Amino acid sequence: MDDSFEHFRAEFTPAATQLKLFNGAQKSPAAVFTWAAPDATHVELHGTLGEDTLFVSLTPIDRNKFLLMNRGFHWVQPNSLVE
Repeated sequence: MDDSFEHFRAEFTPAATQLKLFNGAQKSPAAVFTWAAPDATHVELHGTLGEDTLFVSLTPIDRNKFLLMNRGFHWVQPNSLVE
């Protein structure tokens, strides 16, 4: 863990319940996941990323908990979040 970021492009195929992630402009996917929605509030991804097998469980986050939604937009100002 070095706090670096990688950017991926996603290709979603609902009929095949498949999600492919492409690293940058690569033509072949870096990761292929199948997805399932066991209930209305969860999505599960099963697949591989490189040599690793992954299981990812996703749950929604209430939009109103994000600062931009509950505090409104503010132009960048020095010490804008500091009292």
